[in-house]
Amino acid sequence: MSKRRSVRLLERKVLIKIPEKDDSDDSVVLGPKQLQIHGPIKMAPSNYVDHGAWISFQETWKSISTVKCVKPSSFKCKKITSYANKLQKLTLKEKAVKRTILGSVSSIAIHPSETRTLVAAGDCNGNIGLWDLKRRSADIYVFPVHSRRTRIVAFSPSDPQYLLSLGYEGTIRCGDISYSVFDEIYHAEGYLTSFDFLSVDGSVLLASHYDSKLSVVDRRTRNKTSNVHGCLDSKFVYSVSVHPLQRDLCVVAGSR
Repeated sequence: MSKRRSVRLLERKVLIKIPEKDDSDDSVVLGPKQLQIHGPIKMAPSNYVDHGAWISFQETWKSISTVKCVKPSSFKCKKITSYANKLQKLTLKEKAVKRTILGSVSSIAIHPSETRTLVAAGDCNGNIGLWDLKRRSADIYVFPVHSRRTRIVAFSPSDPQYLLSLGYEGTIRCGDISYSVFDEIYHAEGYLTSFDFLSVDGSVLLASHYDSKLSVVDRRTRNKTSNVHGCLDSKFVYSVSVHPLQRDLCVVAGSR
């Protein structure tokens, strides 16, 4: 029977791997904020990519955004049973599975086009990946847009050539395919967790802060901050959703 020995006496160092904190967990202890990058960021893929294919991808995005897209309010479900039956018949093909970004996916959006399937995904490292499922090359275009987790990505409901994203570090950006840029439209003093479109055309947003504030953001103005705030009686807020028909109403999810 071997005798137990003290690691300290043997002068050995014990390395314990501590799992990283997930900033989506309500038990996370917030550390120092990472540096916010202000101003526009060029829409240039950070991963290796065929330049000609990227130009073609941009043209596709522009062309499908000029076509009138179906608005969510125009969808009508006559029978929930028939809709459920269709969902049960859905299949997932291997060619429709792709690793779009470097880190774990934290947010996702799909372009409202009825002719192409264009997907945008955000990851825990602040990247945004773009993927056109119908393109033969199947290239994924990755962009480092935020310095922390990309919590929300969403195409503008009225003009889907704009892709909006929110980073946990406290910035909201608008990707404009016409000018190939991710422009900064808002930066907060604290952490941001979510946003939704407050106006029908998507020009005004309602953003939620970790410290239980809501801010109205108008991306048509040059001011990168918001003068319209509301405080909630909650420890923190994780997400906000605006009623699609009665836009003076919203729901929030937060502490308990």
